[in-house]
Amino acid sequence: MTKPMMRPLLLGCLLVGDLALCGCAYVRRGSRTETAPLVAVEFSWPAPAVDQKAEINALIDRLVFNEGEATNRPVLSPGAADQSQEYRERFRSCQDAFRKLSEFKGAAFPILIQHLDDKRQSINFRNHILANSVGYACFLIIHDQLQDEPDNYSEYGWSRKGRDGQDHPKPYWVGTPFDEAGGVARWLSANRNLTYTRMQIRCFVNREARSSVCPT
Repeated sequence: MTKPMMRPLLLGCLLVGDLALCGCAYVRRGSRTETAPLVAVEFSWPAPAVDQKAEINALIDRLVFNEGEATNRPVLSPGAADQSQEYRERFRSCQDAFRKLSEFKGAAFPILIQHLDDKRQSINFRNHILANSVGYACFLIIHDQLQDEPDNYSEYGWSRKGRDGQDHPKPYWVGTPFDEAGGVARWLSANRNLTYTRMQIRCFVNREARSSVCPT
């Protein structure tokens, strides 16, 4: 069974103070696209400080791999097509920026939301998903934090490693916690009064309620 790709939609955003005004977001519904009306997202935790905002924006710029719009075709790993040091450094800079943005956790959300429609070329951060714009990378940073899976918990495959050290069939779910809300911006708006941890718990409960064992 193959998961459908997450497809990027245009997102109209405007930052007013610490509010990110968002139109629509990324959703995963096969070939369907969904939009959400303009919403304001203000979170329960403190907004990023001025120096943090500057660093977050600089890291988002570092997600850019090439000038121009994303091709949504595979950006090959260093050595696979281009063995130059310059290519390797640009590729790894994107990876490093993704990791550091994730470390900001919820503090980066208001700024990441502004960039969900950022069409600049980045790299592919997920196997079998061709979308590789900066906006899609920003979506994944939010998505992966709120899903909060272990680092070695693959999004595909039949088994997971249990506490007993053995392989077990793992739950499988085609979708995201944001689908029913109409996308990540709408979901964040609806749950904005929750703490960061409670958002993760809500996503976990939502996922477990909809998961089934991966078919053999």
